[in-house]
Amino acid sequence: MTRPDDDLMTRGFRLWGPVVGYMALIFWLSSRPVPPRVDRLLPDKVAHAGEYAVLGMLLVRALVGGWPRRVSVGTAVAAVLASTLYGVTDEVHQAFTPSREMDAQDLLADAIGAALAAGAMYAWGIIRPRDRVASEPHVL
Repeated sequence: MTRPDDDLMTRGFRLWGPVVGYMALIFWLSSRPVPPRVDRLLPDKVAHAGEYAVLGMLLVRALVGGWPRRVSVGTAVAAVLASTLYGVTDEVHQAFTPSREMDAQDLLADAIGAALAAGAMYAWGIIRPRDRVASEPHVL
């Protein structure tokens, strides 16, 4: 027999586990004295934006309670702010990592990536047919 708390805990892990896991991946990558070489594939700032677009998307998903749900402006803004705040901590962390440094332009690229992802998810909720959306927007 399952308890209601078990379902709530499972739901919490399902929603927030990917967010925490992805943040741990970012932390690990930032801990490396020599970052992975992505500049052969993408410019550095595009890679930063992409990295934080994924974080922003995972945060929106967790904040709205899973898919498919409409995203409110407040939820999108909360995801961008949380992603950007994590970007600040990431840049500070890099200041203490050998051969790494803080870079305000990296932080700006992080914020832009998170904003683009959260904005796209908000827009998708507007243009997606209503019968396919699970509920009204989740409001913070």
